[in-house]
Formats: sequence, structure tokens, C-alpha cells
Amino acid sequence: MIRSTIRARRPGVIRALRAVAAALVALGAGAVTRAQGTAGGISGENLAVEMPELQIADSTEEQEAWPEEAPSMFPFRRSRLFGVVIEDEADDRRDGLALNEQLAALQDFNPGEFASTSGSGAPRGFTTPRLRNGLSQAGFPEIILGGRRDLLSGFLATYFGRTAPGGIVNHISTRPTPKPTTRLSLGADAMGEVRALGERNAPLGGDPRTKRKPKLHYRLYGEARWREGPQDFAGQDVLTGGLVFRYAPDKATVWMLEIETVRVDADPAGGIVLERATRTAPRGAPHLALEDFNTNGPNARSRRDSGIVSLFMEQKRSDDLTLRAGAEVWRRAQDELTFITGAYLLDTGIFDGVREPQYNGREEAAAGLHVELDGTGTPAGINHRWVVGAAWSHQDTDREQRALPRATRDQLPAAVRFLDPDAPDWSIVPYSEDVYSRILGLRDEQAEFAGVFGSERVALADDRIYGTFGLRQDWVWSSIDDLRPAAPVPHATSDVERATYHAGLVWHAWPNRLAVFLNNSTAFQPARRVDARTSRIIGDESTAGTETGLRYASEDGKTTATASAYRLLNQGITRTNPLYNDPVADPLKLQPQYVSSGEEQFTGVELGARRKFPRSLTLSGKVAWLEAITTSSPDLPEEVGRQLPRTPEFTATANARYAFEAGALKGADCGVSWAWVGDHVAVYPASGRARVAYDDYHVLGLSAGYAWQVRKTRHALSVSLRNALDEDLFAAAGRLGGARSLDAGYTVRF
Repeated sequence: MIRSTIRARRPGVIRALRAVAAALVALGAGAVTRAQGTAGGISGENLAVEMPELQIADSTEEQEAWPEEAPSMFPFRRSRLFGVVIEDEADDRRDGLALNEQLAALQDFNPGEFASTSGSGAPRGFTTPRLRNGLSQAGFPEIILGGRRDLLSGFLATYFGRTAPGGIVNHISTRPTPKPTTRLSLGADAMGEVRALGERNAPLGGDPRTKRKPKLHYRLYGEARWREGPQDFAGQDVLTGGLVFRYAPDKATVWMLEIETVRVDADPAGGIVLERATRTAPRGAPHLALEDFNTNGPNARSRRDSGIVSLFMEQKRSDDLTLRAGAEVWRRAQDELTFITGAYLLDTGIFDGVREPQYNGREEAAAGLHVELDGTGTPAGINHRWVVGAAWSHQDTDREQRALPRATRDQLPAAVRFLDPDAPDWSIVPYSEDVYSRILGLRDEQAEFAGVFGSERVALADDRIYGTFGLRQDWVWSSIDDLRPAAPVPHATSDVERATYHAGLVWHAWPNRLAVFLNNSTAFQPARRVDARTSRIIGDESTAGTETGLRYASEDGKTTATASAYRLLNQGITRTNPLYNDPVADPLKLQPQYVSSGEEQFTGVELGARRKFPRSLTLSGKVAWLEAITTSSPDLPEEVGRQLPRTPEFTATANARYAFEAGALKGADCGVSWAWVGDHVAVYPASGRARVAYDDYHVLGLSAGYAWQVRKTRHALSVSLRNALDEDLFAAAGRLGGARSLDAGYTVRF
């Protein structure tokens, strides 16, 4: 049985100071820079990425590479064009942040939803398998600190020998550096965020007198972040930290042990307030006057604790054979006490339905193993590279959802049950199992995942043609026990077997200048989704698709261009019931959480270019067209034949950066980013819901930085201005927390 860990949060300033102090004291010194991951936006970024193997990234770009770990990413590296793509990869990730941030915000239409619903995957979009250091993460709903997140798709998929429609996300760990380093960083923004980061890298052992190099290195890191918003009373404290050991007993073997943890203590936002003309009118658009109004009030609470222990090993068995293996143990516990609130009634000035508190809790644990062999060879004079492997994981989950008995709820003050934003009563009944005795959900879930896979890559025609083909077979076993009295389905099981494949081809039509690619692949998400009300096990999401395109690089490598097109078909996509937990449509909490599965068709085209000019000026841009159509949705027929909700058809982004390499401003840089999001429909009209649509809008961002060195100590200052033109993003796109904001940070490394 889940026990509540909710407790009152400390006053904001005290919380911030204690969080900062705790991070710095615990580390002794240090700061880790937050890895800016590439958001998997709707525009479908095709970014160059690392090989999905145990290529463990340095924590700082300036650090020298481990000499005994020269990357063996490819059996053939003759293409200079490919090298240009790799060099552009970090810039591509950074340039895509502005647009990806907007697209991700559109999908997160209501941030007030219970945090634990973010688990198996998004209810819309591509089925995207996840890797951690190249190893499968099936059965692990969360990756705490991935270091860097890369998307494996498009032009480079053939080189890596792995891909899926929409790409594969690979989280690459940050390893200890070979030299002792300490980093401290502080930052804040005008929206109420304060952060402190720390990192310490150092060797253990070794003897400088005999010049015996240490075989063991460690990395201790942590981050404390305090943030207010995006609504009144809302905010969260986040403490993350970890310890990484890297052990190399010889030049052929590397071990890495990671221990990571995160705690999130939050006052959750109530989410976007929707309006209704009368109690019988359909629910409509966000009510602009209540943008900052938090229906949860100041007494709602949320807590999440997660931790993982991971062990990775890579061993070069011979010149042509490498063994990689990993083992992970993960646990997460979270609970939340919030209010279920209806729409705002324009005629009465109060919220409709009965507002009531609800408790949600979940405890999860998972363990997994992964092993693979990576070999190369030249049979018949043809370069080959093959990978075979197997993975297994097991996950246990306990879920609990409780509310007050109806008689107790009906005795609450009327001002609590019928919220008036002009005179709110924020009272909340403290949580205990005896008081919150009405059980809405109580179940135990177990799932086991197993898979075997193989992949082959070849190089033909003097390395001008690259091909790949791979197969994967997965098995998923699920068991659900619904412990509610008179549960409709006390026990349910599910067994799934699924085979998937990928095939790809790259032709260097103009050696070192122009390459053309074609990929075809399938994938499925072994997401063990279970309806919270009916305990029905939902089918697995699957995707099949084809993508093609070309990549050009000028002779000097300073100009690159990419064009791509794709067609993806999604099946079994989860459809959330729009009436679930609605105080008016679902007062007795009997509505199913999910409706029948849907099918979608994605067709898209992307064009991108980058030019590096003399004097360190870089210009880049990308435009995308995406037709994402619902082809089947039995329970939401109003969406069939239309663009997916909150999915713009046209998007674009442009970026400019200038770095001063000489003169008084040497070490300084500045940049500007622009993102444009086309018009889109957020909600299609249906029973109880009115049409909500938004026109196109754009966002401008500015940034500047300055770095300098005093002896062996490096300093860096950074300033950025988000939404520099102060566009009203709540009115333009129904987005909370998008106001103009100035962010500043300082980092010192020694």
C-alpha cells in the first residue's frame, strides 16, 4: 500500500537558499552544466547523432579524449561529408531548441494534469524507442539524467545500423574526465527560477612518481533548482545528483557505475482554465482573464523521488569483436493531492461541477539486463559490421487513487465545492487513508519485457554505397490485479509478440559533397497502458514508415543543406477520454480513462541549410510542412480526416550567431533565434466541447556570452532573453509561462 509522503513546502526564499546550500555543501565544490536535450518536436528534427553504443561523452568539451577509447563507431570513415554532419550536430541541436520548445508546449496543453500520467509515451505522435548508452530502455518509464539526448534518424541511420519511424532517442551518459576538474555555476531568470549546479571530476589511485596512470576515476555532480509559476502559488524544488565511477583495468576494458537520484517537491499548477458560457453550453477556449489563476490553490502538494543504479561494460575482445553489456535497477515513488475542477462559467462567475480533492499515488520498480556483440569483417573484400544482442527487464507498479466519501465531500463548505475566483476558499482536507476512503483506483501491475535483435551494415562501390538491414523480436507479458471492491476485471493478463525491422541505403552520388538516403522501418512501443477505471490493458502502439532525402556539403564544409520527406503510419495510438475526471461529465468517476485506439498518417517535408561565413558568423534555418491526419478514431469521429489537434501544418526557424575571435571583445559571442508556428486547431467541436483554434505566431530570442581565462581558471557569463518581443503566448497559443524572460548565468571551471 502506498503511503503519503506529502508535507508542507518551506517558504520560497528559505527553500531556495537551503536547496542551493545543500547542493554546494554536498558536492564540496562543483557544478554540472545542464545538458540541453533535443526535444522530439512535431517537426521531426533529423539530427546527426553518436553511434548508439557505449560512447560515453566527456562532461566538458575541452577535455581530451581517453586515449584507450578511440571511437570505433564505423568500420569505414572515408566520407568527409559524414564528418561535416557530425561537426554540425551540436549546432543543430541548439538551433532547434526555440522551435522545439514551442511545439512541446503545444502538446502539453494542460500542465495541471497529474504528473504520474507521463509514463509510457505521448498520446499523439511517433512511437519512439529509447536507448541509454545504446542499450534498450523497455520497462524503464523514466531516464533521470541522460547527459545528452540524441535522435537517431534520417541521413545517418544507415551508418548506425539502427532506426525507427520518427527516430530512436539515445541518452548518452556523461563520464568522468581524465583530468581533475571542478565546475561551479549559478543562474537565475526573471520568471522566478534560481539554480545552482556543481561537478567534481578526479582520479582515484595512480602514482605520479612512477607515472602510473590511475585506472579509476569518479564524477560527483548535482543540481538544485527552485522555480516559481507558471501560475499563482505554483512552483517546485528539484534536487538532482549522482556519482559516477569509471574503471579501466586495461586498454581493452571499461566499466562504468552510475548512481543517480532526483527529488521533486512541488506546488502543482491547476492548469489552463477553460470557459463555458452557461452550464449547458459546450466547454470552450481558455479564459484569458484567469491565466494566472491556480485552481489548486496554495495547499495542493506533489512529491516524486526517483533513483537508478546502472552498471555498463565495454570490452574489446579482439580487433574485430566488441562486447557490451549493462544492468540497471530503478525505483520511483510519487504522490499528489490536488483538486478536480471544472470550467469557468461566464454567466455565474464560478466554476461548474463539484470541486473536490483527489489523491494519486504510484510506486514503481524495474530491473533490466542487456548484452550485445559488435563485430566487423571484410569477407569477399566487402566491409561488414554486424551487431547481435538480447535484452530483458521486469517492472512492478502499485497504483492508488482515492477521494473523500461523497457524504464527507458534500459537507465541505460551499465555497470549497463551488470555487469563486473573486472569493476563493483554499481549504483542503489533509490526506490520510482513513479520511480519503473512497477508492477510485487500486491495482498491482507486473510486466516483463524480452527482446533479441540483429543488424548488418555493408559498404560497397569503394565506400560510396552503404546499406543496412536489421530485425528485432520482442515479447511482452503483462499481469494486472485490480484490488478495488467489486472490480469489473479483478485480474487481466496480456501476452504480445512483435517482430520489427529496418532497412536503409545511402548513396554518395557526389563523393564528399552529396549523399542520398532512403530508410524503411517499423517499430512498436511495448507500453503497458492500463485504463485507470476499467483495468483494461490497452493495445501496443506501432509505427511503420519510409523517409528519404539528401544532404549536401560544400567543398570547404562551410555550407550544408538537407532536404527530406517522410510518410509514417501510426496504429494503436492511445486516445485519452476527454470526459475523464470532468466534474460535470464524470461526477461519479465512472468514465474510462481511454477510448478506442486511433490510427494516424504523417506526411512531411523538411528543408534546412547552414552557412559559416568568415569572421565567425553562422546562419542557419529550417522550414517544415507536416500533414498529420487522423485516419481512424471510433470514439472521437470529429477528428477523422483532420489535422491532429495542436499540430501545426507549417513551422520554421532561423538562427544567427557571431563569435568575436580578436580584439577587445575576444571571447564574446551573441546570437538571435526566431521560431514561427503556423495556425492550428487545439480542440475540434464535439459533444460538450467547442472548437478552439489559434492563428500563427512567432517568437524571437536573443543571447550573448563572454568567456575568459585567468591562469588555469576559466570563467563564462551568459545572458539570454526569451520571447524578446513579449508576444502574448497565452492568447496566441494557450501556453502558460511564455512571457518575456531574462536569464543570466555564471560558470567557473578550474
